[in-house]
Amino acid sequence: MGIVNEAALNQLIDGNSDLVMETIKESITYYSGLQQLSFGVLLIVAVIVVCFSFINLVNTTITNFLSRRQEIGMLQAIGLSKKQLRNYSEITHDNNLHK
Repeated sequence: MGIVNEAALNQLIDGNSDLVMETIKESITYYSGLQQLSFGVLLIVAVIVVCFSFINLVNTTITNFLSRRQEIGMLQAIGLSKKQLRNYSEITHDNNLHK
């Protein structure tokens, strides 16, 4: 078919408002920008998910610590000695590792 004259194409496009001409360079620029925007949005979502996960991890750790402290306080209140408490802590710690 051959090389088409750009001026003739522009004249055809100017005559019809439904037609649009876009060069490959313009398309590459547009889609590169779109790709960068998509990457930025995904990066922001990933950072939010990581922050939320970290907050949940800290919350779980603090809750477990406070629960354990309350349990130890109750055991001491009913008369558990320090040696018995140490043995109890070792036993429950080993059981928690195997769960």
